Amino acid sequence: MTTEIRIVRPQEMEAAARLADATFRDGEQKSMAEAFPLVFSRELEQSFGVFESGELVAFMGVVPAIIAIGDAQLRVYSLGSVCTHPDHRGKGYAGQLLEAVKKHIDAAGASLLLVSGDRSLYTRARCYPFGNVTHFTLNPETAAAINSRYPNEAGHVTVRELAQTDWFRIHALASARTIRYEQSLSELARMMNAESFASCVKLRHRVLVAEEQGTNGIAAFAVVAVPDGLEPKRGPLAIEWAGSAPMVAHLLAEAVGRYELSELDVPVSRFDTELAQALQDSPSAERNNSVTLFVVNAERLFRQLAPYWDVLSQSVRVEPLEAGAVRLSAGTHTLELDARQFVSLVFDAEPQLEADADALRQLAKLFPVPFPYASGLNYV
Repeated sequence: MTTEIRIVRPQEMEAAARLADATFRDGEQKSMAEAFPLVFSRELEQSFGVFESGELVAFMGVVPAIIAIGDAQLRVYSLGSVCTHPDHRGKGYAGQLLEAVKKHIDAAGASLLLVSGDRSLYTRARCYPFGNVTHFTLNPETAAAINSRYPNEAGHVTVRELAQTDWFRIHALASARTIRYEQSLSELARMMNAESFASCVKLRHRVLVAEEQGTNGIAAFAVVAVPDGLEPKRGPLAIEWAGSAPMVAHLLAEAVGRYELSELDVPVSRFDTELAQALQDSPSAERNNSVTLFVVNAERLFRQLAPYWDVLSQSVRVEPLEAGAVRLSAGTHTLELDARQFVSLVFDAEPQLEADADALRQLAKLFPVPFPYASGLNYV
């Protein structure tokens, strides 16, 4: 018997989807190939598999993406749909796949890997929770409070579901976001239809737009995941949105009534202060981002972030050390951080580390780096 670990070829993607469906889906859910089209893409050819005598027995979905942070563009990979045939578990294949993926994305020039999971497999490989997300809970009472706070917005727009003539305007709103996944018009439409995360929890997408009366313009859109005939595995939630923050808040409030929701979970990244302000009447709780993160190369990450920082980063030097550790020099101060501490420094509002106070003050101008919510349309 021969064992081979490599990228899954286009003609093998159907077998990969069957393995993933057998692992993650029941008879009510759409195929993983439909819900995660980029994971099983025949064009990208990024996902990895383990083959025994030519048969696919383990799979790891891998998807490249560009994340815009101001003027910076981060080259990022996402990892998910990890599965092994029951007859071949216990052989260490998932760990071997992860090591192969890490080498691949490093060679591709990626700075970060986002992982849909926090199993020991990932934490042992230096994939850590990161970032801060505020989860607001809208209900009929708080939805009414939001609309009363913004009566002009409610009075000057018509809320309706997405129409086939909306795509140019929807894409323009999505592309105008300062912190975002880069999405072509076609990819935006494709991922709205795919329902990647929503399909995992037996919810369906609904897309609402706020059309400005008399102008044919669209001020905001919101994608929400709501129950639709199946027994959901979790409560309704907002998936993605763009546009004026008060208008987005109005759309989310309207979704509560339109779809008869007792609650709607709205995860708002810490940089989205205007939307957080608009939702302040709703109960909220702080959590980490929904996936874990591995820094592929700290020096490369800083290079890719440099346009966001502009001249601020010129006084900071970064030197990768062993096992993901990093040495940062800020002026006359130096910090040595392990991999977990480095992730926390870069992305957490309150980094989990003890360090020289003067050095931290020097770095406060750079961190935390804002990041889009990772379980939106581009969830893997």
